[in-house]
Amino acid sequence: MRGDEGSSGDIGGAWRRSLGRVWIAAWEPPDSRPVYEWAREHIKLPAVYSITGNFNVDISRHLLRPFESLQNDSVRSVTVLKPTRGGGTMLADMWVPWLVANDPGPLMWNMQTDKIAEDHAETRAMPILEQCKPTKDLFPKDKNKKRKTEVIFANGMPIYIQGPSIGNLQSKGIRYLINDEIWIWKEGRLADAKARVADFEEIQSSTILNVSQGGFENDDLDIEWKASMRHEWMITCLKCDHKMIVKWSNFRKDGSRWGIVWDDDETTKDSRGEWIMPRVLESVRFECEECGHVHSDTPRTRQEWNRLGDYKVINPDGNPRVHGFHWPSMIHRNFTKLVDKFLRSKEAFKRGSLEPLQEFFQKEMSEPWSEMAAFEPEAQSAAIYEVASDWEEEKVRFLTVDVQQESEFYYVVRAWGFKESRRLDYGRLFSYDDIDRISKEFKVAPNRVLIDSGYDAREVYHHCCKFGWIALKGEDVEHFMHPVKRNGRTEYVRRSYAKLSSGDPESGQKHQGQRFCKLVRWSNPMLKDRLQRLRDSKGAKWHNSRIKTDEEELEYDRQLRAEYRTYVKDKNGRRKRIWKCPSGNNHFFDCEVQQVLGATLADVLVDTIDDGT
Repeated sequence: MRGDEGSSGDIGGAWRRSLGRVWIAAWEPPDSRPVYEWAREHIKLPAVYSITGNFNVDISRHLLRPFESLQNDSVRSVTVLKPTRGGGTMLADMWVPWLVANDPGPLMWNMQTDKIAEDHAETRAMPILEQCKPTKDLFPKDKNKKRKTEVIFANGMPIYIQGPSIGNLQSKGIRYLINDEIWIWKEGRLADAKARVADFEEIQSSTILNVSQGGFENDDLDIEWKASMRHEWMITCLKCDHKMIVKWSNFRKDGSRWGIVWDDDETTKDSRGEWIMPRVLESVRFECEECGHVHSDTPRTRQEWNRLGDYKVINPDGNPRVHGFHWPSMIHRNFTKLVDKFLRSKEAFKRGSLEPLQEFFQKEMSEPWSEMAAFEPEAQSAAIYEVASDWEEEKVRFLTVDVQQESEFYYVVRAWGFKESRRLDYGRLFSYDDIDRISKEFKVAPNRVLIDSGYDAREVYHHCCKFGWIALKGEDVEHFMHPVKRNGRTEYVRRSYAKLSSGDPESGQKHQGQRFCKLVRWSNPMLKDRLQRLRDSKGAKWHNSRIKTDEEELEYDRQLRAEYRTYVKDKNGRRKRIWKCPSGNNHFFDCEVQQVLGATLADVLVDTIDDGT
């Protein structure tokens, strides 16, 4: 023993030995191994984890790429959308000790609340740091430098674990920033937190890790995710090796569903159409998109998916300095439990309770909540057909148009037969002349061009007069009364549209009353219900051949699901069913409702309340 080291019981000697280890460590080169390999050697998971012992990334291979991005010097930010208890926080739990030991710098860890931050520090973060040998030796001897949620290590690296209050997010300059469960933060707090890394970002040495379940469409978290180069976890068919990005709703080109499916027939539903849950859950399985191979709901299936899985970048032109990663809970959770939770949340939604369905998509699918998820059709019908070819069963076709501000128009062209309809085209236009061009391209007669007049009505009436089109006006009434002659008497029946009226483009002007266009008023709730029944395969088949890019088709689907049925209480406390679209992004939905109106006016679709039933 060297004379200056002192005995094992000498406090001064112990301090000098500790200082010596820090000094030696300062001259050692940093460990350049991947974080997950370093953690496998040095970190034991505390008892609060469901799996204890040494960290092993092979059990959760969807963490590999996020770890690599965090260690990539050219990546400034990593955003992870993960299901609850899906391993996202473990990324931070393993990354922080590696930083302390190998690449120190000021670190701020923002959690949902100060109380949650304190609990996490006490049960996870600090025990891991204290039991990890490379970081254990760096803990300060000065008690003032170590508190429940803060520590300044012997190498000078400070760590702050806290809630996202505005006071916590100011004044500290930070190199590493971890933001946990951003979906619950107040709007603008993420920007406050990110401002703390500005100095280190300037010299290209900062890194931000955002970890959260899904939030809400277009909230701060969703904006951060959309700004990233987005990586989606893929699973592999155990028969044909086909790679699949898995969402909850997956449809093949022929309209059949793949992914997690269950029987939907007389064996799983009772006489009232209610699910018989034990029989439903017995039929749950995962079907391959390509070959239809059935994957059973077993640990082996999930183990093989973990072994063979990898990420796919879905926007290769995204920002290479900002990475995003997403995986849903079905890659490591029981299928039957997910189906049970989903179907029960759908039943709650039908009774007017939105929260269970919202939580399913946010917590299990780790997706931002939007009306698109709420308004998922029970079934889809798709077909492959040549848009330009003749269709013998076609009876009529319509071009329907939704008018927006600044000469922007959304349109749908659809052909109708008695047993099915076929979407021929859809998109955006930017002038009335463009509408005329599309009508001629698809050979739609002028009196089959239907245009919404809810916005800028006089301008719509003017062009309807010019081109011979028909103006439409939806109203929030359940029906319209029509007089009919029966057995020599006048009776009244209810219909989903009003008697034909007229629109005056010069109304209120000098030349009013000189020319008119045809105007049809119609029932918003009645026609929207009818559209929903068609999309749920209850009536004429609703066919949509995939005629555009994947992004355009996704936007069309998003807009069709943007409006959904829900319940509110009227002034007397009674439940009333309404159609609701919080986002306002439902233009193709409006076009398709107008298509249903056109088919009803042409007697291709039966007006189900003609006889007052």
